[in-house]
Amino acid sequence: MHNVKIVCPINQFKYFIHSNRFNTFIKNKGVMSYYKIDNFEQYFKHYNKSIREPRKFWGKIAEENFTWYQQWDKVVDFDMENADIKWFTEAKVNIVKNCIDRHLAKRGEKTAIIF
Repeated sequence: MHNVKIVCPINQFKYFIHSNRFNTFIKNKGVMSYYKIDNFEQYFKHYNKSIREPRKFWGKIAEENFTWYQQWDKVVDFDMENADIKWFTEAKVNIVKNCIDRHLAKRGEKTAIIF
């Protein structure tokens, strides 16, 4: 296994920033609202944490935001030489329960999916 440090400089995302997509995403409180990200610098702080410690970062998100029938053995297992990456090995999850059912108690009267 190789130690790799990945840093994304802000200037690589000029189009993203100038197209106003990032600000729209922040305003709409996408997944990033979990970390209360209000600006690009905060985004990169969490992004870099996800790169440095992916098991801890994604394990915490998975544990706190989803209902699991069976916990995983490993958050991520990878072999970069063979491009073999496995997430949440041996875990069992019901995606319908996580996407819809668990929200019924608080938001059952709202439309879940709009086509």
